[in-house]
Amino acid sequence: MSHLPESAQQGEQSNLMITVKWAIPILLGVLTYVLCAPLGESIRLYLAFTIWGVFAWVFEILPESLVGMMMVVFYILAGVAKPAQVFAPWSTQVPWLVFGGMILSLAMQQSGLAKRIAYKIISLTGTSYVGILLSLAVIGIVLTPLVTTPSTRILLLAPIMIGIFQVLDIKQGSQAGMAFMLAVLFAVWSPSFLFLTSDQGVLAADAVFKTTGQTIDFVTYMIYMSPVAVMWAFLSVLTLIVVRPGKIALNKETLQKNYRELGAMTRTEKWSAALFTIMLALFLTDTYHKVSPAWIIILVGSVMFFPGINVLKKADMSKINFTIIVFITTAIAIGEAANACGATKLFAKAIIPYLQGQSGTFVVMATWFIGVVGQLLLNPLAIMGSFFVPIVEVFHILGINPHLGPYALMLGFNNLIFPFE
Repeated sequence: MSHLPESAQQGEQSNLMITVKWAIPILLGVLTYVLCAPLGESIRLYLAFTIWGVFAWVFEILPESLVGMMMVVFYILAGVAKPAQVFAPWSTQVPWLVFGGMILSLAMQQSGLAKRIAYKIISLTGTSYVGILLSLAVIGIVLTPLVTTPSTRILLLAPIMIGIFQVLDIKQGSQAGMAFMLAVLFAVWSPSFLFLTSDQGVLAADAVFKTTGQTIDFVTYMIYMSPVAVMWAFLSVLTLIVVRPGKIALNKETLQKNYRELGAMTRTEKWSAALFTIMLALFLTDTYHKVSPAWIIILVGSVMFFPGINVLKKADMSKINFTIIVFITTAIAIGEAANACGATKLFAKAIIPYLQGQSGTFVVMATWFIGVVGQLLLNPLAIMGSFFVPIVEVFHILGINPHLGPYALMLGFNNLIFPFE
C-alpha cells in the first residue's frame, strides 16, 4: 500500500499520463515508418511525420499551431518537400480570408451590432420555446458570413442565452438548460459549411483548385451547400422540439426592455452595418467582378480602422489570435507535402480499384463514411489537411464532379456523435 500523500500520488499519475500522451504519437510515427518501407523513403517519412503530428493534435501535447510548424520543418529537413511547396499555402487566399474574418468578427463583437441583431431576430420570431429555437437557427445563419469563426459566434450568443436563462429562471444542469445550450451549438454548427467564408469551404475550394484547376465562386458554393445546411438546421431544431423540456416561454416585455436598453444605434454600429452590407453585396456579385472574397474581406476589415470610422482601434489588433491562422495554413501544408512526395497519387491508386465501376452515389457515400469514422479519431482540420486533396484526386480520376469529394467528407466529419466532440 502506498504511503505517499494524495497530492504526490496525483502528481505521479499526471506525469504518467503526460508521458503516455507524448509516447503514443512518437511510437505510432516510428511504427508507421517501419511498416511503410515498401512505399519508398519520401512517402514513409511523410507518413511518419504526419501520423506523429495528427496524434500530437489529438492528445494536445503541444500548441496546435506549433505542431503544424514542426511538421512543415520536418518535411523540409527530411527532403519530403521543398520550402516553396510547404509554404505555398501562405500565397493562397486561405490565411487572408481567415485573418479578415477574424477582424470582422471582432468588429461585430466590439460594436455591439451582433447583440442587437440577435435580440431583434428573437423578438421577430417569437418568444415561445419553439420561437426561441427558430430564432437561434436564424441568428446562426445570419451571423455566419459576418462572423466566420464558430468560437466567436459562440461568444456572441452565449451572453444572450445566459440572459434568457436568467429571465426564465433556468437552472444550471437542468434539462431546459441543456436543450438551449444544444440549440446554441446547433445554431453555430449547422450553417458552418453554408458559406465559402468558412474554413471548411475555403479549404475544400483550395483542394479542388490545386488538383484540377477548377474554381468556385461564392454564390455557386452557397447554391451547392444551402439545401444541406438548411436541412441540417431544420433537423437540429426538430430534434430539440422532440426532446422539449416542458413549457417554456420568454416574457416578451422583458425581451423588449433588454432591446430598448441597447439604446439607439451607435455611430460604430451604423458604420459596421454599412460596411457589412457592402461586403455581402460584393460577395454575392463576385461572379461579375471576379474579386475573391478573401481580398474583399481584408479590405473591408481594414476600413474598420480608418480615421473617421474607428469601428476598431490599433490596440484591437492584439485581440486577434494569429496562431489560428498559422494552424490552418500549416494544416493545408500536409496536403502540399503529400503532393510533393507522391503520397496523394499513391492513396488514389490504392483506393480507386475498390471504387471503379461503382455508382457516383456509392463513391459519395463511401467518402461520407470516411468522414464519419475520421472525426472520431481526428480533429476536423487534421481531416481536411490530410484527406481533401487525395479525395479530390480520386473523384477527378473517376470522372465524378471533384467538388463532391470534399463536400461529402465535410458532411461526414460534421456529425457529432459523442459529447467529447
